[in-house]
Amino acid sequence: MPIAAVGRVSNRVSIVLPCYEMHGKGAEYLACALHSIVLQTWRPFEVVVADNAQDDSITQVVHRWRHLLPIVHIRPGTRRSTDTLNAGIRACTGDVVRILFQDDLLFGPDSLGLMMREFHRGARWCVGRNIHMVDGRLVRPSTPFASTAMAYGCNTIGPPSVLSFVNAEPLLFDEDLTWLMDCEYYLRLLEQYGPPACIPYVNTIIRIWDHQLTNHISDQVKSREADIVLDKHRAYRRFRGLRTAWALGRKKLYRVSSYLSVSDTSTAIRAGTAFVTACTGQPPR
Repeated sequence: MPIAAVGRVSNRVSIVLPCYEMHGKGAEYLACALHSIVLQTWRPFEVVVADNAQDDSITQVVHRWRHLLPIVHIRPGTRRSTDTLNAGIRACTGDVVRILFQDDLLFGPDSLGLMMREFHRGARWCVGRNIHMVDGRLVRPSTPFASTAMAYGCNTIGPPSVLSFVNAEPLLFDEDLTWLMDCEYYLRLLEQYGPPACIPYVNTIIRIWDHQLTNHISDQVKSREADIVLDKHRAYRRFRGLRTAWALGRKKLYRVSSYLSVSDTSTAIRAGTAFVTACTGQPPR
């Protein structure tokens, strides 16, 4: 996608993939994520694989794809997900940082190009529409939006895989958080830069499966992290009624405002299904 570089950033993108074994699925999912990157029309970019696996499964995948992608492979030596993600961000040398968790995929060959168009228009941070993949099927495309409800755990933007930002003294994730690491990070971006630019197309495929990290976080941890976020962002305490959104599993407010129309949903599912089929996880010859 030939987009002229204007504004405050040039063309180079750093894609950060924090990785671990993922209950035996880590290598498979990482290979599919890398395949979705290989198919991108946008150049140049680098791929930063932050590997905290206790075995060599991630290293083996990196070796298989290194001839096709400019991969920077780092071993932070930590088992905490936020530590690993921050180590990956620190290793980025591109003008823009794009986060992609290893079990997710970029959506379509123009995912990076559409994102960079927003930065060339002057965006400091950017989020994109996403669609869920459940057992190989694409469902529920949605549109992110910034909201004070994020202070209470109602994530109206989505997981970090929808996020990109200018790599100029970038903010880092709070390493004391897991459940609300994304909500708290979005609040700081909102306070520093104002609302994000939103890519008006589905840009990321979010894989939904049993062993996602957030499916194994206790209610006690969730409650503790909610208190941490409110202590850090005291200005949002006046919106106490939004505690209900968090108590209801963060779903009600999100569903009211963010899902796409029936026609847009059908179009996204058709296009995404074809792209997922192409991302086999096997390096193209």
